Amino acid sequence: MTESTAQSVPLLDKAVARNARALRKANGLSQADLAHAVGLSRASISNVEAGRQGLSVALLGRIADALGVPPAALLGEAGDMSSTPMADLMARLKSAERHARRCTVRASVAEADAARAQAELLSERAARLVAETELADLREGEAL
Repeated sequence: MTESTAQSVPLLDKAVARNARALRKANGLSQADLAHAVGLSRASISNVEAGRQGLSVALLGRIADALGVPPAALLGEAGDMSSTPMADLMARLKSAERHARRCTVRASVAEADAARAQAELLSERAARLVAETELADLREGEAL
């Protein structure tokens, strides 16, 4: 492993930790819920979210599936320790969806429609971000 690669591993662990926690919370899941969904203990999920436990590609995929995102969303912007656009969009999308459900329960059709429209817009933005990320990954792969 080169020195550059060795330095990037902790950044990836931190990015996965941050993104996994943000996406789990955005999905309204507890650590125990996520652990059950991926077949790990709650302590293992806690270690992943703290950046103390590395992940295999297979486990990264299982966690991403349980969170309803592509694996790239967990990797996020490993060099940037601020929140990722994907995590922010997912959190806003979940919030808009929760707001839409509350509005429906209160029978406020106009508010519910507006919240659904906002959720749809955020969902489209998330899809575009995923597509842009995949395109960038493809271009990066071609450049190598």
